[in-house]
Amino acid sequence: MLGASYQLLNNLTLKANFGATKSESAQESYTQLLTDISLNIKPFKLQNLEIGYKRDIQNFNAALLNDQIVQNNIIANYSLNTNFNLGWFTQYYYTWQSDENSRNLLFTSLYYNIFSKPSVKAGVNYQNISFKEKEVTILVQVNLMP
Repeated sequence: MLGASYQLLNNLTLKANFGATKSESAQESYTQLLTDISLNIKPFKLQNLEIGYKRDIQNFNAALLNDQIVQNNIIANYSLNTNFNLGWFTQYYYTWQSDENSRNLLFTSLYYNIFSKPSVKAGVNYQNISFKEKEVTILVQVNLMP
């Protein structure tokens, strides 16, 4: 990955990262382009908003790497801080994949900063993940002993 960041205005920063991932196995060998482009906006003093696009590949395990599932993500992150240690963070991902599936991911957290150094927070989190198509694969291996 190679990246750069450029501050367009006092409250507006453009970030871009580009790179590649290479996978080699007995069955498959390929290289995929990776990218992460975002616009970071600071609308008010204690607020941050990030809107971006990220292209990556499913790499949780070897089987997913062999499937070459490319993920295209539209991302929005919002954080609100206060002067009295209360904060709110929300993240939304819309993902469309090369296997024609799509995903919606929403995460939000209302938290209290207990300590700033080391960073210790306590709060309530909510997460919702949904897919257009549920891909459930269960592999069963049976060993028969003579």
